[in-house]
Amino acid sequence: QIAKGTTTFCYLVFLLLTIPMSIWCSTKLHRFPAYNKQARHQEISQTLYAISSSFCHGLKGAQQCYWMYANIRSDTALISQIAGYYNSVNTIALFSPPILLLLTSSPTRKAILSKIPFLGIKEEIRTNIIDVGDKIRTVSTTSGISVSVF
Repeated sequence: QIAKGTTTFCYLVFLLLTIPMSIWCSTKLHRFPAYNKQARHQEISQTLYAISSSFCHGLKGAQQCYWMYANIRSDTALISQIAGYYNSVNTIALFSPPILLLLTSSPTRKAILSKIPFLGIKEEIRTNIIDVGDKIRTVSTTSGISVSVF
């Protein structure tokens, strides 16, 4: 009971903090500057990702709070009904972040699609070379490969 109470309290705090922050972020979303379209697109994608992820975890939090309420009332019919929703709500909360990442991040999509052989998509590799004089030069790519050049 103590563990369920602690979990429920944490979910309530999560709900009480993220709902106003999500509303605030969505009202500020239309005010982002349009001078740099790529940065604006990234900011909008990240904001939508955060709001959607918060909403999905909010569903899980609400389900857990309702479950605690049913436990306090010792309503076995309600407990079993709410427990039936656990798998669905937990699946939404756990799998929404990777799906949202695929929907909002084109580099992630390209990297994953390039690994599927029959699609024939090649991964675009961009490199950054940092020159530090006579010291080691670091070459990094978008695919996460880092090479030291002497």
